[in-house]
Amino acid sequence: MTKLDNVPKNSYLYILQVDASYIEIYINDILIKKIGYKNKIGHFFYSPFLITLPDESRELKIKMSGTYELGIDFPIFIIQEQQLPKYWTLKILTFYLVIFLMGTLLSLSIILLLFSINSKRNEKKLFLHFSLASILGSIWLFDTLPLSVFDSLENFTLFKKITLVSLYLSFLFLSKGSFIYFNYNGLFGKILTFLYYLSCIILISSPSVYHTHTFHNYLSVIFVLNAVFLIYLFFKSNTKKSLTLLFILSSFILTAIHDVIVLIFDIETKFLSPLGVLILFFVFSYIIISSYKETVKEKHIYYKKSVFDNLTKAYNRNIFDFEKFDESDLFIYIDINKLKEINDTLGHKYGDKVLKKFSQIVKNNIRKDDLLIRLGGDEFLIVLKNCSKRKGKITINRILNEFRKSDETSPTFSWGIIRYQSSLEKTLESGDLLMYKMKNKYKYKN
Repeated sequence: MTKLDNVPKNSYLYILQVDASYIEIYINDILIKKIGYKNKIGHFFYSPFLITLPDESRELKIKMSGTYELGIDFPIFIIQEQQLPKYWTLKILTFYLVIFLMGTLLSLSIILLLFSINSKRNEKKLFLHFSLASILGSIWLFDTLPLSVFDSLENFTLFKKITLVSLYLSFLFLSKGSFIYFNYNGLFGKILTFLYYLSCIILISSPSVYHTHTFHNYLSVIFVLNAVFLIYLFFKSNTKKSLTLLFILSSFILTAIHDVIVLIFDIETKFLSPLGVLILFFVFSYIIISSYKETVKEKHIYYKKSVFDNLTKAYNRNIFDFEKFDESDLFIYIDINKLKEINDTLGHKYGDKVLKKFSQIVKNNIRKDDLLIRLGGDEFLIVLKNCSKRKGKITINRILNEFRKSDETSPTFSWGIIRYQSSLEKTLESGDLLMYKMKNKYKYKN
């Protein structure tokens, strides 16, 4: 019980933050306010409370009960009407902003999902990862809202685990999306991924709300490691540097470091997590806008340079300016056998018809993300994305059989198959050599 001296009329009790599930506030031994439900379980720890004080308030008594944390973290104030903006500012930041962010992240996840539909392979993965991060982030935000509605401790424990695991998975997908954005595939990224999965397993396996909360306090160090590593990738990567993105990432790191320190050392101050989520929204928005601008620019360049071969409708060499390759891609260098003889004996129009048939057969046997490129004359290149050599050989033999049966001249081709090496030039050179070995055998047989 606390004595109240000379409380002016039209005053308010201003409580910045309370860790509890249920509160009763008494003035002069009279109950004037209940917060939460006495027979329910839950928590509220983030939003402030404002209670109108009756005239002649002399004594204040607060009764509370809680699940895993209990107490008043900040001094309680008695304020006048002109000081109400302090309360409303904090209420907006800790409650209404959270509701807004939940809706924003859900909307953003839908936008990212739509962006992924017609995107290239890497961009598709990037947008899908960020979409999942947004959805899971919005689920975690439920944990910051004042909720005292659970019928049992088991249900509340399950809720706590779901929201915290959503937080860790949100950061996991954010990290994996960032690795794609910064073209990173190193060891530390795999370690971070493992740590996130391990953290989720620990949280799910925790026996109580208290243990879940305690484990989270210490496991949250991974967020700082993640945030610092993103800055490292920003400077190390070959992506275009942007002061805007650097500022956004730095701000995000500061909020993560702040909240981890608060959790570990149990400092009595407000969490900045919702602000960090807002910053995260700007990260996603920046990437979406950048991607859209790059797409528009890319389409404009495509139009100007024309990346398609007019005869076969395959790509021409200009496509190399816009594609990125890695070691998972399979290159098949192809040379049509005896095309010169067909042109000389049956005419160039007939030879063109053979080339068109070949192009159509290849397109019917490769996937949407794979490439057929006419290098010039009778030479083609097939790029099978993320494909094994075994599957590549099955595909090229199927194409060869169909091509042989497509015309009365029984056309064939020689080919060399090789996985992408350190550079495009080296890969093409190696594929060309392998193709000529086969071509020489074909000439010897015929």
